[in-house]
Amino acid sequence: MQAVAARKEQLFTQQLRSGGIAAWPGTVRVLHALGAAGVPCAAVSTSRHAPELLAGAGP
Repeated sequence: MQAVAARKEQLFTQQLRSGGIAAWPGTVRVLHALGAAGVPCAAVSTSRHAPELLAGAGP
């Protein structure tokens, strides 16, 4: 089980750093709509990859 988890982490990190991970289009649209409406938003994650994921999601 640990080997599978380690391999998944390796593949995920490799993909994240080489080409990024696509954000769910609906999520991005909702965040843009909320921002346009002046609704304060925040992102919370327990993932150690959160900063890279958020940066890759775009403005």
